[in-house]
Amino acid sequence: MLELTIGYLLIACTSALAAFIAARAWDYLPARLFVFVCVALLLVRLFADLRDRAVDPEPASVLATLSIAFIALLDLPLLMLFAALFAPSWYTGRRPMVWIALPYLCAALLITIDGLAGLHLIFAEVTQTPNGFRLQPMQPGGSILLVLFVLSWVPHLVLLSLAFARESAARISIALLLVALVIAQLGGSLGTGGLVQALPIMFALAYTVLRTRLFLPTKIGIETAVQAIDDGVLVLDGRGAVVFANPAAQATGLHEGAALTTVLSAAANGHVALEGRSLALRQKPLHDQAGRPIGAVLICRDVTELERREQMLEAERLQLAETVSHLAATQAERADLVATMRQLALPVIPVLPGVLIMPLIGDFDGARIEAFLPTLLQSIERERARVVLLDITGLPLLDTAGAAGLLNGVQAAALLGARCVLVGVRPEIAQTLVGLGVTFAELTTAATLQQALQHEVRRAK
Repeated sequence: MLELTIGYLLIACTSALAAFIAARAWDYLPARLFVFVCVALLLVRLFADLRDRAVDPEPASVLATLSIAFIALLDLPLLMLFAALFAPSWYTGRRPMVWIALPYLCAALLITIDGLAGLHLIFAEVTQTPNGFRLQPMQPGGSILLVLFVLSWVPHLVLLSLAFARESAARISIALLLVALVIAQLGGSLGTGGLVQALPIMFALAYTVLRTRLFLPTKIGIETAVQAIDDGVLVLDGRGAVVFANPAAQATGLHEGAALTTVLSAAANGHVALEGRSLALRQKPLHDQAGRPIGAVLICRDVTELERREQMLEAERLQLAETVSHLAATQAERADLVATMRQLALPVIPVLPGVLIMPLIGDFDGARIEAFLPTLLQSIERERARVVLLDITGLPLLDTAGAAGLLNGVQAAALLGARCVLVGVRPEIAQTLVGLGVTFAELTTAATLQQALQHEVRRAK
């Protein structure tokens, strides 16, 4: 009863394991092959149990033949699973896998035909034992079948060995499978049942399938990202020695095995110079589950080119600042020159106490009209003038706007108590003034500057 209970528990465990793998990763080829291995193992167990419970030799012989055939056939999905996990190139174009699977299929077919057709090339008649019916092997066919069964495991072991030597990421899974195979063989030598013997292999296979399907892609993706990142990534052990360096770090002269204790101690403000390169360092300590420090992750960025460009930008900034300063000085000089020119454009000359001469030379345009009034009034106030001689002899033309500006100045000066004398009025200018409605009773005029000065001297006496 206990053996039957254990058998059912093992069947349930194998079925649950296959269902779990199928639910988590059915789109993954190794997961589907793992399910096929579980199904083949359960069929072997089913045919063996039915054989042991058979009453007549004939159905027992058929069941025993099918059980042995599925045992021979079980190696094929197992080998296909190993190939899918560790040698996917076997499936390229499907042809390599076809030729590899052909001997296993032929062996299973030969066993089935010999047992069902009674050819007696491999097995004799079925005989009854205390534990049920058994097929007795024929000689030399039985011995040849045993040798072939042993040799059928050679591709499995060779494939695992090569993968263990070539693929460092798969060594944990392969070591676990090899340990499971050893445990299974020990269990077989101790006389345990088929499912008990295969259970360690099944758990090892389930772990390997899930690891390659769920864990390894993430790990490989992280490693690929670290390899492709532009910044250098270093992993240091507890002694400060580099145990991993991505290509960016190696390009800066940091390689695996290098001791960085002196480099890190010499780093100032997170920067260090190494082999003519300037590196910006950022360190993150690593701790184990107990919180003990076990190493560090070091991110280093080559900032040599960046610093060179910053120096170039700083030099250009200084040059630009110097240029701006020079332009500002030039602009100030120009402003002073413009102010001087404005003063020269509207000069005010004291000739007698309280008497000013303001010659207007050149075009009396908008800018000079605008500057005329404040210059006139400021000069009157500054010099306490009572008479201003406005000499317009040098004006080539006086338009309406200029005449209006001129009269506004005369009227504003009168408000300050100063009298304006218009000197050098030509006929065309007189015509413009008349056109504006100016009466000469309001405006004193003189033909020449000499005449105006003489008149003011006489008045002063």
